[in-house]
Amino acid sequence: MDIALTLPPETPRRRADVALGLVLFIGSWSMAFATLFLSFLILRQRQPAWPPEGVVLPSLGLASAGTAVLLASSVALASAMVESGTDLGSNSVFPLRAPRVGLLGGAPVNGNSFGFAWYAMEQRLGYPVTLVDAGFAGGAGMSGLDVLVVPSAGGLAGALGENGQRRLAQWDNGAGFATVRAAWLKRAGPIGEACTVDTGTERIAGAFAGLDESGALLIEDRAGRRRTVTFGDVALVHEGAGGAG
Repeated sequence: MDIALTLPPETPRRRADVALGLVLFIGSWSMAFATLFLSFLILRQRQPAWPPEGVVLPSLGLASAGTAVLLASSVALASAMVESGTDLGSNSVFPLRAPRVGLLGGAPVNGNSFGFAWYAMEQRLGYPVTLVDAGFAGGAGMSGLDVLVVPSAGGLAGALGENGQRRLAQWDNGAGFATVRAAWLKRAGPIGEACTVDTGTERIAGAFAGLDESGALLIEDRAGRRRTVTFGDVALVHEGAGGAG
């Protein structure tokens, strides 16, 4: 499963480069078609009769059908552009791989808590998870996972052991969360970008202010207060769009 992420608006230099590339593309194709038409005129001029002997011209119906297909493709191309914002074909949009989620289970994880978490992920959210036994979490059980969901458990530290606790504290190939946070901020939108967050109990409107040390989202609301958000639906607010996008 992939999603598309829209990056900040393109710079004027980038737009100029894209415009130049489009002009060169259209110009090269125009020259190609002009060459074809000129070749036809030269051949037509050299032939005493047209069409030449042995050559059958396409019927009017077939030529009309080809023209209709060409016009339809132009309409489809024009209608594929978004009404506002960045087009999906832009270099400002790139696909993101869906996070690989693991669910910790086995003793000493609480069975009821584990069952509810599994049901919520698989049935209600429809999101696939990889089951990780707590007894093997210190080994290769968490290899390739981006997120590990840990249900309620008693004495989990003892069950994981020193190696398991160390692996839980390390992410991004052992680089630590600070490195993951820095990489996320580098790819995120600029500080101060307008956004809204719907937590289910309130809707916070303000500006993106970064991430705190724990990874929670920081938003400066319209009253100038810095809010810490740990969950919710985040939407960017595009200027001139009159709402969230």
